[in-house]
Amino acid sequence: VIEVQRTPWKLLVKKRQNYLEVYLYHRKSESNIWIFDVSVEFKLRNIREKNNKLREVKKTFDHTVTSWGGRLAKWEDLIKEEKAIL
Repeated sequence: VIEVQRTPWKLLVKKRQNYLEVYLYHRKSESNIWIFDVSVEFKLRNIREKNNKLREVKKTFDHTVTSWGGRLAKWEDLIKEEKAIL
C-alpha cells in the first residue's frame, strides 16, 4: 500500500497470458464524495539501450472508478537476454 496525500493506493504487478500487467487501485472509502485526477508513469528500464518501455496514464478516479490496469510489455521481451529489460 502506498499513501499519497494521506490516501491509500495499491500497485499490483503480475504475469498474465504472456504479458506483464500493471494495475493501480484506490482503496475503497466509506465515503462516495471524492475524486482524484491521477497522472502515473510506468517505466521498464532497458539496461543496454535507451529505448525504455513507458506507459503514461492520466485518469480520473472516483467512487465509481477505483482501479485502472492493463498490459505493459510482452513477457518474452522481458526475459530475452538481448533485449535486457529490467
